[in-house]
Amino acid sequence: MRAAKNGRLSQRYAGDVAALLSSPASLLCVWHICAFLTFTHILPPPISLCLPSPLPTSPPSRTAKLAMLRWSRLLRGRPPPVMGNAKKMRFAGVDDNPSITHKPWDTNEPLMADYGWERGKLPKFRARSPFHRQQIARRMVTELIRKDYVIVGGARAPALRILADHVVELAKAGDTDSRQQLAYFLHDPLMVDKAFDEYPRRFRDMNAKYAMMTRLKGRRRADNVAMYFVEYKNRDMSDNHKGEDYTSGPERFFLPPRIVETEKGIQRPPHMQMAFDRWASKFKTEEFHHWWRLRHAKLRYWGVRNVPHPSDVDPLWSEKEEEEWHNEMLASTGDFEDFDLDDDSYEAAGEGGGQGDSPSPSGAGPAPQKRS
Repeated sequence: MRAAKNGRLSQRYAGDVAALLSSPASLLCVWHICAFLTFTHILPPPISLCLPSPLPTSPPSRTAKLAMLRWSRLLRGRPPPVMGNAKKMRFAGVDDNPSITHKPWDTNEPLMADYGWERGKLPKFRARSPFHRQQIARRMVTELIRKDYVIVGGARAPALRILADHVVELAKAGDTDSRQQLAYFLHDPLMVDKAFDEYPRRFRDMNAKYAMMTRLKGRRRADNVAMYFVEYKNRDMSDNHKGEDYTSGPERFFLPPRIVETEKGIQRPPHMQMAFDRWASKFKTEEFHHWWRLRHAKLRYWGVRNVPHPSDVDPLWSEKEEEEWHNEMLASTGDFEDFDLDDDSYEAAGEGGGQGDSPSPSGAGPAPQKRS
């Protein structure tokens, strides 16, 4: 029906088309002719001018699909020269197109480095997700500041060494933004204060490579991973860790590390000693011993071998050991100065500019000058 109607319309307007074609060429163009034929219903809209109208529509062939893909490829641009995980050439990522080399954050900022295997990125150690990798990094850096050393395995060690240098850079900067950035990264706010109090003086004569990484002799038995001992350098300038001996661990994990013989009477800053004692005190309680026996029962129920029965588990700490430890500490420290935490008149040498008997200047500014 529609085909017959189109045929009658084409006969009706044949004279008009002939008149258009016989008119001067300067007044005509192909667009005018196509528009006339379309608006007079002789032809369908221009989108179908290139298709055979009387034939029924069929799915495009494979050649047509390839042609369409080629057209889309021309529209979108050529594909990258290397597909998949292939080794890229040197300077392959160098491009002055900011839309291609755009990074989600500034990776040159301390503690904000990205993980990958390209140059300038932190080693991408194994984790469940990028978020989990960041959590591992925060935990490692927090423990490194707390203990001044940490033993890690595999690709975590070089990443931790670089992040440890970033911590010292922030501490040396000393401004509020650097302290806030480190506080966002670490798990323990007390470690932020410790880093900013200790590291600027400890590393004042160094400008890089503040931490070092030493490979240990053996490998981890569980997964055969190489183990590394990551520590901060220049420990003799540290008030919190001077004289500590890491060749063998303490008798209990909650006891302070061993001290070399030449530094037996060394004193630690009072606030850090109080923080450590408070952390260690929770492992000396009856509640922890109950949890410890319950953990042994669970391990035996889960099928872990060589776990003693809960009734055979002795407490990790006893009153006798506490008394012996206290007497040993008193004997090793000798004559030490008692700090009265409620006394506000405490002054240290170099605190506020006062040396020895000279009083420290007050916090008040200079007196206002009188106008003459």
